[in-house]
Amino acid sequence: MSTEHELLIEKYFENSLTEAEKTQFEILVNSNTEFRDAVGFEKNLKSAIHKKERYELKNQLKSFEKKQETKIVAMPRWLWLAAASVIIVGATLWIFVFKTSSNEDLFTQNFQVYPNVIAPSVRGSSTVEGDKKLAFELYEQEKFREAIGVFEKISKETKDEYPVFYVGQCYMALGEYQKAISILSGAVLTDEKFPFDTQRKWYLALAYLKMGDKENAKLILELLTNYENIQNQKATELLEKLEK
Repeated sequence: MSTEHELLIEKYFENSLTEAEKTQFEILVNSNTEFRDAVGFEKNLKSAIHKKERYELKNQLKSFEKKQETKIVAMPRWLWLAAASVIIVGATLWIFVFKTSSNEDLFTQNFQVYPNVIAPSVRGSSTVEGDKKLAFELYEQEKFREAIGVFEKISKETKDEYPVFYVGQCYMALGEYQKAISILSGAVLTDEKFPFDTQRKWYLALAYLKMGDKENAKLILELLTNYENIQNQKATELLEKLEK
């Protein structure tokens, strides 16, 4: 990540962004996965430190001071405070990075954009509706931002299930996982013609995992293990890894 982006994040948490920088920050959060992950990391780190620092720092200081009573030369209290702070930050950072890396690995191992299962009724057909054909052409060309607009148009004009599902896929492919969660969690789908509801649950679990929300990911994976479906085995395997 560039120094400029690091400075933007630093100024964000210091509440010192200018109006122009605020605009730039919002654009980067919505379009740059590395930048968004870095912001999320900082938020989680600061939250973890805030919750634990008073309790753990107090215990660290007591421990340090007790040991210090046996020494001839006493160290200033502020120095012990600084040492305790370093220990707490270091431990919290290690735990968070390890957890994030684990979630990232599991997500990478399991995520791939869902294929165009509507394709048999699209390719080579002169009777296929123009918008449907265009939407899947854009999707297969990985022009996901453009495909979203066409899928949303189809969704407004028809009762078909596939458009909203593929909008969720597009947002995941773009790295906009919070938007994908919003779309997939609110979609009402079935497994009648295609297993869109089962796949909706699977991708929603992956999106939660990517965002670091392990508990919600596990809840959805548990749902997938409770009935026979195409993702049952993979959900079971992933759930076992998350519970280790």
